[in-house]
Amino acid sequence: TDSIDVNIIEPALQSLQVVVTPALPALTDAGDVITYSLQVDHTVASTSSIFDVSVVATVDNVLDIEVAGAGSISSTVTIAADKKSVTWFIPRYSLATGTFTAQFDTRVRNELTPNQQNIICSVDVSGDSYPGVVYANSGRVYTASSVSPALSIRVPSIILSETITYIPTAPLKDLSIHEATTLQLDMTIPEVTTSLTA
Repeated sequence: TDSIDVNIIEPALQSLQVVVTPALPALTDAGDVITYSLQVDHTVASTSSIFDVSVVATVDNVLDIEVAGAGSISSTVTIAADKKSVTWFIPRYSLATGTFTAQFDTRVRNELTPNQQNIICSVDVSGDSYPGVVYANSGRVYTASSVSPALSIRVPSIILSETITYIPTAPLKDLSIHEATTLQLDMTIPEVTTSLTA
């Protein structure tokens, strides 16, 4: 009998860090533009091209995706109708292609809650070991994922301070009879639908 040696090759992907602009820590208001930059690459263990690759970035409900770049590798870009996700589809991603990079802009919506925490973007990548469908079967599926650092929405604040008093050593709220004093009230209100009560 004859025999032949074969090498089994397969891809391996990784979704690298998702970068947020402006740089964190950042507190955001309604109308602010937040830019996300993502990277996808073969790992050192990858030994073949990967096919039918989908790179899907999904954002929080308080963000709307406004525009997305084509990416560094030829791909089809689709922003979902609800503006909460964007997908890059790459028919073939070879080892020699290098790192796939893409960037997209989001805008903070008006309908949000002050001091909202953990506003993130998640990236999910999937692809097959061979293109399309052969004998009613697709290839082995490979996946990777990553999550951006979290943003927060500004919180309302009210600060009352004493600016001028004729008895400097007296603490605030301790006033002598007929003493003159000047108070300053500083309010920070996020650009959102905010309700403040006294």
